Amino acid sequence: MREGWEYKKLGEVATLINGFAFQSAMFQKAGLPIVRISNIQDDKITSDFVYFNRGDYNIDFEKYEVLYGDILIAMSGATTGKVGINYNDEVLYLNQRVGKIVPRENIIQRYLFYYLKTNAAKSLSIAQGVAQPNLSTQQINSFVLPVPPLSEQQRIVSELDLLSSIIEKKKTQLKEYDQLAQSIFYDMFGDPVENPKGWEVKRYRDFAEIIGGYAFNSKSFVDSGVPVLKIGNINTGVLRLEEICYYPYTPSLKRYEVHSGDLVISLTGTTGKDDYGNICIIPSYADTFYLNQRNAILRPNETCNNIFLQYVFKQRTIKKELTKNNHGVRQANILNQDILGLSIPLPPLPLQQSFASKIEAIERQKALIQQSIAEVQMLFDSHMDDWFA
Repeated sequence: MREGWEYKKLGEVATLINGFAFQSAMFQKAGLPIVRISNIQDDKITSDFVYFNRGDYNIDFEKYEVLYGDILIAMSGATTGKVGINYNDEVLYLNQRVGKIVPRENIIQRYLFYYLKTNAAKSLSIAQGVAQPNLSTQQINSFVLPVPPLSEQQRIVSELDLLSSIIEKKKTQLKEYDQLAQSIFYDMFGDPVENPKGWEVKRYRDFAEIIGGYAFNSKSFVDSGVPVLKIGNINTGVLRLEEICYYPYTPSLKRYEVHSGDLVISLTGTTGKDDYGNICIIPSYADTFYLNQRNAILRPNETCNNIFLQYVFKQRTIKKELTKNNHGVRQANILNQDILGLSIPLPPLPLQQSFASKIEAIERQKALIQQSIAEVQMLFDSHMDDWFA
């Protein structure tokens, strides 16, 4: 143990406040915002709230208020142990199975957050080492953590805050480049549904094909082989290689191979969410993949540039056209026929290629920023390990 540091239970240095059991049948589209487990994402509290009316309940809600800077922890479900800080300016209200951790005088709030961010999900587990689907107040209060002197806590927080701010600024740069790309598309082509520049309009089926994914049997996945792209790997619009699965190389599945430069689109998602109809282009560094069912490859002919087509499908007006039929009840689905019948303006190919060149230049700059983020993140993780591992 470092000199001057103590080990204490969480209940000795902070107070845990459990949420209120709001009735989901009484959720509203406007009113007072409720924080649910799903709002704890990426160390923050997202603002996609449901709401309630105070008059529907005969209680004092003051103890359930969530203010700016409060630390919340998920107490149930797949994200049990995940923590986030609230950066919303408005007063929020705590739902059941979400806990608010209020530090006392001998611990700095952000020091507590950084430690929990590193260790909560790992340490709050049952004796057998299996992550708990539910955490009790007693279990959380029994969590043991190191408590250095306040001056040492502040030094640690200042160091980690600086690295965090660098990462956030670089992420903001990435968003600005994305906005620039969208702005260039609109300047050159206008909205693809309104088609204000009067480009020739064709049905998708007249200049491109769509190839649906293969129904892989998950029981046949292996430890190594050809990586398989599932919905979760592409439905954010960016290729994600987390939790990738593999399938033995099979010549008969060549039709379902995805290569660098190919466009892939997710066809199934959750009703009411923006997790389907998203398209991404396979980057140049990527391997060959197989494409799983409920995804599709979009393959245009020589009259249409891949990058141009990608940005057509990224436009919200096009996505609205694709998803307006919303085949499915519990799940939202896009059918091949929805895409094949889609009307798309096709500017002259040289103009498409000029646009693609601009986007490729932007992507090169983004790649440099992403590499920089990775390097700063490694430094951040190293410092976290130094203090908290």
